[in-house]
Amino acid sequence: MAKEKISFTAMSKEHLVELLKKAGNKSMTMDLLEGAIAMGCPMNEDGTFNFFDYAAWLYGAEYLGKE
Repeated sequence: MAKEKISFTAMSKEHLVELLKKAGNKSMTMDLLEGAIAMGCPMNEDGTFNFFDYAAWLYGAEYLGKE
């Protein structure tokens, strides 16, 4: 069975959550991603995610207002 090729610039919600879990974020869930969406995280027009934009948004959300 061939592995499905995943684009880091057009990831589905499911693929993004799965990637983050495999990368070590064991607490990542679809609910957390839905919360990020509600808070305005960047999404592509087709509803997919650019992993790099999402990571940059998370970094900004974590450190927003901290100097």
